[in-house]
Amino acid sequence: MKLLSKISVLILTICLTVPALPQNAELFFKAAGSPANPRVQASWNKYYTYEGITDLCRKLAKEYPDIVILESA
Repeated sequence: MKLLSKISVLILTICLTVPALPQNAELFFKAAGSPANPRVQASWNKYYTYEGITDLCRKLAKEYPDIVILESA
């Protein structure tokens, strides 16, 4: 009975720790077609404030003046 208990605890431990392993950033796939070194860094895993979006838009307009125009209403 002790052996069955130890095996159960071992299996439970493995089942709970294995899903936590792929949380490392190097294990994630990059988006298809994304450049290796983008000119403007933008991460979409957070919420931006108005100032953050404005800053991102300014950087995009500066790096890509032929395709991005920054205007305000």
